[in-house]
Amino acid sequence: MNKARIKRMLIFLLNPIVLYLKKNIEYLRMKYTKYLDRPIYDKTILFEAYSGQSVTGNSLALFEEIHNDSRFKEYRFIWSSIEPKKERKALSQYRNVKLVKKGTVAYVKYLARAKYLITDTTFPHYFNKREEQSYIMAWHGTPYKTIGKDVKSSNYDSHKNVMKNILHTDYFISPSKYTTDTILNSQTSKDLFSGEVLELGMPRVDLTYNVNAEDLKMKMNIPLEKKVVLYAPTWNDYSQDINQSVSELVRDAEQLQMLLGNDYLVALKVHYYEYQAISNMNTECYLVDNSIDTNKVLQISDYLITDYSSVFFDYLGLKRPIYFYFKNYDEYSTKRGLYLEKDELPGPTCSTIDKLAELISESTGILEDKYFPMIERFSPYDDGKVSKRVIDYIFFNKKQTLGSIYKTETTKEKILIYGGYFKNNGITESLIRLTNQFDYEKYNLTIIIPSIVPKNSGVEKVIDRLDPKINLLFNNNRINLKFNEEYQYKLFMNRGLNGIVKKLNIDHIMYRGYKQIVGNVKYDKVIDFSGYNSFYGSVFAFSNVKEKITYLHSDMKKDKERVVRGRRPNKLPLQLMFSIYKYFDKILSVSKTSHLTNLSKLGEQLGITNKMDYVENYLDAERIERLSEEYQEFNILNQKVLIDNVNLEDGVLEFKGILKPSKNNNNYVTLGRLSPEKNQELLIRAFKRVLNEEPNSRLYIIGEGTQRKKLMTLIQNLEIEDKVILTGHMDNPYYLLKMCDVFVLSSNYEGQALAILEALAVGLKVISTDIPGPDNILKQGYGELVEATEIGLSRKMISVIKPEKKYKKFDPYLYDEKVKERVKSILE
Repeated sequence: MNKARIKRMLIFLLNPIVLYLKKNIEYLRMKYTKYLDRPIYDKTILFEAYSGQSVTGNSLALFEEIHNDSRFKEYRFIWSSIEPKKERKALSQYRNVKLVKKGTVAYVKYLARAKYLITDTTFPHYFNKREEQSYIMAWHGTPYKTIGKDVKSSNYDSHKNVMKNILHTDYFISPSKYTTDTILNSQTSKDLFSGEVLELGMPRVDLTYNVNAEDLKMKMNIPLEKKVVLYAPTWNDYSQDINQSVSELVRDAEQLQMLLGNDYLVALKVHYYEYQAISNMNTECYLVDNSIDTNKVLQISDYLITDYSSVFFDYLGLKRPIYFYFKNYDEYSTKRGLYLEKDELPGPTCSTIDKLAELISESTGILEDKYFPMIERFSPYDDGKVSKRVIDYIFFNKKQTLGSIYKTETTKEKILIYGGYFKNNGITESLIRLTNQFDYEKYNLTIIIPSIVPKNSGVEKVIDRLDPKINLLFNNNRINLKFNEEYQYKLFMNRGLNGIVKKLNIDHIMYRGYKQIVGNVKYDKVIDFSGYNSFYGSVFAFSNVKEKITYLHSDMKKDKERVVRGRRPNKLPLQLMFSIYKYFDKILSVSKTSHLTNLSKLGEQLGITNKMDYVENYLDAERIERLSEEYQEFNILNQKVLIDNVNLEDGVLEFKGILKPSKNNNNYVTLGRLSPEKNQELLIRAFKRVLNEEPNSRLYIIGEGTQRKKLMTLIQNLEIEDKVILTGHMDNPYYLLKMCDVFVLSSNYEGQALAILEALAVGLKVISTDIPGPDNILKQGYGELVEATEIGLSRKMISVIKPEKKYKKFDPYLYDEKVKERVKSILE
């Protein structure tokens, strides 16, 4: 046994042990997953507020209503808290209550086994609701500042855990249609959310209506005769220094108190993080204890001051004056974004403490006309009985006469697609074109994005091209596994469903992984468009979806053995995929000839012949024609240069300049990833032979990849640097294609060779090595096939470029129509 194999075995054996012994998030994940297979605690409710930061808000309101209801006397109540010691006193008055520290084994046990889960934010990224559980989400406020995908400065995937939690939710509690639509749309969840929307009001506002004002004032040591001015700003997540931020808050509160005088008491209520900092300051500012719920404090407040906080929506029902104090409105509204304009707000706005004190001092208590329509729009059902209505419906199925209960889930056929990592390659391009021609009146599409999406990244630019009607489901979380399943999963990934692995519990593991991604969503079809990712291929294969489709983008058996830098990157993934093809209903190649190749090599061997078919990639002729005419050129150093990949960032303009093909030259071009199977090395060597006879020739190689350095070295060794242009990736390659004369494909194998169709669409003559995929196209009279040798390819390049060589005219629009019909027949 060689050293490399011993090393792999040791890693295989030790890695799960190391993860377990570290007692970190992976240890908790293992424990959580173990508890997922244990029986449910039937009469047990887990409560969590603000991710465990406090015992307040909607979760507290629902808890108090449930706890005081005799129908729940046999229930156990579990509260999750980051600091249980701080909350123990507040909860000591209640019976059957247990506090657990968030991020502990006790926490994940109840997260996995409690029958009911109630939160106002989200549970951790490893959360995977069981079918026997009921998940109740009562979001922590009506949005004023933008959230989710609407945040101007956020990444595409910044809301992924919120979206995931919503997809696992059974009951979404909301105070208004505005709140429902804003939250679900901002998390790209509205069409997919399969639970019920309970627009019955904001539960936490019950705390406002039901608290005794005099008792609370006494508890807070506030004289009864004082007029209370509550200053409740939002957490300023755009402040770089929290100490500077809280110092400004305290200074503002102190100055306002001084200006208003002794008849008033200015009470500062701040975010959890800011509270910790202010508690350690030497100040006379009245700081509201963080353990006292904000909504209770609203009842004793004669005036409310806020900025971007949603607290003013909760205050509307009291019909008391609201003031908006903005210190950085332009910056905040630009970076974060706001859903309401200034003139829509239910009270005056100002930017100085002096003006704020003047407004409060001169207040007559008469509200602006726009105040009352806002109550109807944002809090029409807040009457102090919201929690009771929610509980009666969820736990006792009692119909409600006040409010509205409904579903937002689309009635269209839902399709879930995995298409890879959205790199600039042929599979990504084919997927975008396929989805752009879907009938969105009939289908609702979701695409899994399995990676982070940084701002201004290449992945972001590719995603921008997707139809906005597509739901994007971001998932780069690790699959949940028990300790022993770590070994089973790795065996499966390394060996596929072969040998001893067949006896393991793989179907259960991967089905659970599927549910971890999609939650409660019931998809009608799943499509593994990538065809190379063994994880997503497996979760799709073992899902409970009624129709499962996977794609074969090349000669898959040959691709399995492809060598890149001395390794075979596709060997293990495709070995696994071959072993689970039988679980798919349709296995689609992307051309007729590649279908016949895969059929002969895999069909009978794997017992999948009757499932195999083909559907060509969509071309999008209209887009290609339009882009082939869109280009810019400049004269630089007496040379005509084409401008591509233009980017303006931070005042700096960056672009790529490519020498424009001259009509006096014979211009050859190829397009594709710079990788071994594309065999651009053969093309370059053949082109060197072409130059011996036609020295006025040029070769443009469009694309980027791992072989770039190797190809550059070859070009230098052949001394043809001035004849071969490596353009790199081009956002729009079509105008350059159109300016050339002959397209040459030198690949060892292809699925369909979309680049050939693109070249034909812009009117080029085409040559390709004689391989499945291209042969299906070119044998129809559209171009030439050639043996994969330097001599054969060079001779064909010289002969094809001659004017007398004529070929059948390709109609890209007719081709697209045929593909549309083919796709339609496959989907139906």
